Amino acid sequence: MPAESRFSRKAEKLLLALLESNSIRDAARKVGMNEAYAQRVVRGAVFKERWDELRKASLGLGVARAQSEFAASVAALCSVRDDPKAAPSARVAAAQALLNLAVTTAKSEAETAHHRERMERLTALEEAEKRSVLARENKPLALPAPGRNDDPDLDDGWSPYPNDTANTDPDETGNEPNP
Repeated sequence: MPAESRFSRKAEKLLLALLESNSIRDAARKVGMNEAYAQRVVRGAVFKERWDELRKASLGLGVARAQSEFAASVAALCSVRDDPKAAPSARVAAAQALLNLAVTTAKSEAETAHHRERMERLTALEEAEKRSVLARENKPLALPAPGRNDDPDLDDGWSPYPNDTANTDPDETGNEPNP
C-alpha cells in the first residue's frame, strides 16, 4: 500500500477524532497514532485545509440545528412568561430572554441587509471596472509621431527612435546626436 494512501487514512481518522477530543494527544491515542507524528500531521497544509472545511461544515450543522429548534425555544419562553403558576423570577427571565432575542435578531437582520447592500455595490463596481478594462483593451491605442508630443510642456525633444531628428539626448557613446 502506498505511503500516501496510508497517510490519508490516518490523517482522516485523526481529523475525525479531533472533533471529539480535547487535545491532539487524546485524538492520537483514540486512533492509535504516535503523538509526535500526529503533531506533524496536524501542521501540514492539506490537513489544515481539511480541518477548516470540516469545522465549517460542523458549524453549519450546528446552526441548522439551532434554527430548527428556534420556534420551539421561543414557544417555551412564551409559555413560561405566560404561566401564572411560574415563579415571578422565571417569568421575568423568560420575558427578558424574549426581548434580548428580538433585539439581537433585529440587529442581525440590519447587519445582514447592510452587508448585502455593500456586497451588491462592490459587485457593481467590480463589473464596471471589468467593462472599463475591456473597453480600453478593445480601443486602438493612438501613439504620437516619433519625437512629437501634443502637449508642449511634455515635449522635451527626446525620442525612442534612434534616427529621429528630434532626439537631443546623448546616445550610448555619450556623443550628442546630429541634428
